[in-house]
Amino acid sequence: MAIALVRAASVYDGSTRAITMSVTSGDFLLFFYQYHGSNNCSVPTDTQSNTWTLVAERSTAAGTPAYLHAYWTRATATGSITVTGATATSADDYGESLHEYSGCDTGANVIDITNTAIGASGSDAGPAQVTLTGVAANALIAAIAGDESGGATYTALTDYTRETWESTHTHATLDRIITTGGNYTPGFSLSAGRGWVIVAGSVKAAASSGAITATLAAAASVTADLKGSGALAANLYGQTYVSAPIAGFSAIQATTTATAALTATLAGSGTLAAAPAATGSLTAVMTGAGDLAAILPATTTVTADLTAAGAGAMTATLYGQTYVSALLTGTGDLVATLTVLAALTGTLTPPAPTAGGTGGYPPVRARHVAPQLVPPRAQAIEDEEILAILS
Repeated sequence: MAIALVRAASVYDGSTRAITMSVTSGDFLLFFYQYHGSNNCSVPTDTQSNTWTLVAERSTAAGTPAYLHAYWTRATATGSITVTGATATSADDYGESLHEYSGCDTGANVIDITNTAIGASGSDAGPAQVTLTGVAANALIAAIAGDESGGATYTALTDYTRETWESTHTHATLDRIITTGGNYTPGFSLSAGRGWVIVAGSVKAAASSGAITATLAAAASVTADLKGSGALAANLYGQTYVSAPIAGFSAIQATTTATAALTATLAGSGTLAAAPAATGSLTAVMTGAGDLAAILPATTTVTADLTAAGAGAMTATLYGQTYVSALLTGTGDLVATLTVLAALTGTLTPPAPTAGGTGGYPPVRARHVAPQLVPPRAQAIEDEEILAILS
């Protein structure tokens, strides 16, 4: 879901310090606040009792002092909201703007990049601009700029939209929704030199669902980065490397032939199913509830790290010369079937006991399968070693 502006409003009230607007529950709110003075103030409050978090703030160093702030929160109810800026010592001439957006990231780390800048003097002709370096793709860029001298017109630079403008204050806000990540310089051109200040930041887009399906012949490299609900299905032949960092509910299914390396990082609920053939390397790091199922013929190295607070399971069927290391620090199951030369290491940390006294180690099972069950290798087993370590 792409970010979209729902509405924006502004007011120059001098001393009231409050702005009222209708909002929708769950939407992202940006509150911009400017006043005459050089002293900081505390966080704003609102009629929905939301918690406001600072994006960035800055005061001018030259000319008539102006202090600008940007705060964010999410609306917890649909309907009218009044946001009131806090008072600052020896301050006056308050003005406010409020933006509402849909489609923003719903996590605590929604703010991407921030920066501020000020004019070099009380008559700096600008433009009043600042660079944001490394902005994420599909992000929202928003800014407020202003001064306390008055009389200059602030016009948004090319590709940016001026959303609010209080000409008698003076303050203006802008925004832009990008598609390509990179470096951006939001700002305003000025009709006259002033002691300006600008505060800007970028806001991440909400996670979206996605799926990647790949069939790869011969030497190939695949990198997949999915946020939200996503799935990666890959059939890999030849010398192959697959990297799949996935955040949110996700699944990876990979079938690899010949030399292959598979790296999977899953945050949230995730499942990794892999069948690498011949020489291969499989590394899986799962930080949410995750399952790892692997069928591994010939020489293979498998490392599985499930650090979930929730449940995780690793099921491995291992043929040939194989090494498996499995670290599960949440509730986890490790089940391994090992044929021919193999080594298995399992380290599990039990879940904390509940109020009823339950808890303890999840099951770990390792068993040998007769070689005649594993075509085409039906010869006698030589130099077999199975090592299971629990700590």
